[in-house]
Amino acid sequence: MLNARISGIASYLPSDILDNEMLSKMVDTNDEWITSRVGIKQRHILNMPGEGSSFMGIKAVEKLLAEYGVNPDEIDLLICATSNPDYRFPSTGSIICHGAALSKAYSYDMAVSYTPQTLPTTSRV
Repeated sequence: MLNARISGIASYLPSDILDNEMLSKMVDTNDEWITSRVGIKQRHILNMPGEGSSFMGIKAVEKLLAEYGVNPDEIDLLICATSNPDYRFPSTGSIICHGAALSKAYSYDMAVSYTPQTLPTTSRV
């Protein structure tokens, strides 16, 4: 019997930060209004022309492989949960697999409009 498991997770955050004070200088809002409604104090912004969600996904996979000492050929599945895909086609997951040399992995995207961290836990593969 085969048993699936999540054997490691990793993340990547761009270094550029946009906090509520900076945002309030661009639009008519303030820190208290944003924080009381959505709880956000700051956002990490990818300020690299031509790069998108797949760039961050590749960085996260590279971090995961390094931290856990895993060979890319050992990865069977990549689930990409994003509300901001690079393109409609090809999928962001397939771009991540290619960019991170996950040549044996199946991937799929889950287009989400709410917290992407919680969506994969409700998915059945």
